[in-house]
Amino acid sequence: MATINLSWTPDNGPTSVSQTVQRKLASSSTWVDLATGLATTANSYSDNTAVENSLYDYRVLNVCSAGGPTASGTVQADKLVCPAITTSITSGEEDVISWSVAATTNDATIATILIIDGGGTTVETNTVNAATAQSGTYDTGQDYGATYTVRVNITDGVFTKVCDQTVTIGTAPECGAPTGLSATPQ
Repeated sequence: MATINLSWTPDNGPTSVSQTVQRKLASSSTWVDLATGLATTANSYSDNTAVENSLYDYRVLNVCSAGGPTASGTVQADKLVCPAITTSITSGEEDVISWSVAATTNDATIATILIIDGGGTTVETNTVNAATAQSGTYDTGQDYGATYTVRVNITDGVFTKVCDQTVTIGTAPECGAPTGLSATPQ
């Protein structure tokens, strides 16, 4: 679950009786009451029932003794959550980064997966546009001690979130000293 904190300035006019907080999925036209009978001076509400990776519209109604309720403007809120990103290094003739990204949930999808070197240059781009788990490899060319970032951009079609996992290539093997030196006079 995600928490969305709302705040507003109440009208609190002479005919105000109470306030109601409503929510709907952005893709829906049906509003649902989250809290009714709030004091006319109430100016905040926390929605603890929001589902992660869902896009919601919120509004507040001022319930009046004369006339119908008057609605505030609408605000959108989204709580995108980064999927798990794992990395590992395979050492050999060339160090290779293996990466995997867990599937996203609800309305979120993985848009791109980038490999970025320590200087901030994107060295590989994978365009995905899927909610399923992804994996791949990147051959670093044996850059000992180099740092890379696996950057995953997720989106719900409106909002985008950047999720990073940093990995450092191991250090070069130590260079050993020659052994068994001998001298033979003639």
